[in-house]
Amino acid sequence: MVPYIGRQFDIQFWVQEQQRVVSVGERKVRVEQFRQKSGLKRVVQVQWFDVGGFSAATVPQAKLLQIPTVLSGNHYFSIFTLQAECVQNDCKSAQKSLLELSETIQ
Repeated sequence: MVPYIGRQFDIQFWVQEQQRVVSVGERKVRVEQFRQKSGLKRVVQVQWFDVGGFSAATVPQAKLLQIPTVLSGNHYFSIFTLQAECVQNDCKSAQKSLLELSETIQ
């Protein structure tokens, strides 16, 4: 049900600067910040997985959630990814906006 999910960014062009898991309401999401290797562009990304109605912030957690999902009969998987380019060097406003937006998605 949860497919193989390899690296989700191209390491030839991007460097991951930060990664952390935060709570947004009842859900945990992964917040990542990337910097373009050949420039100054930065992006922030908020991501989570829905595995049969259960929420996970990381791929290993999503894989583990397959067990209760199979038992409950809810055989579906969704990945939610929100991404925005940073306007400021620290990406705080972009991150705040994405976290607020993630709260509105059911």
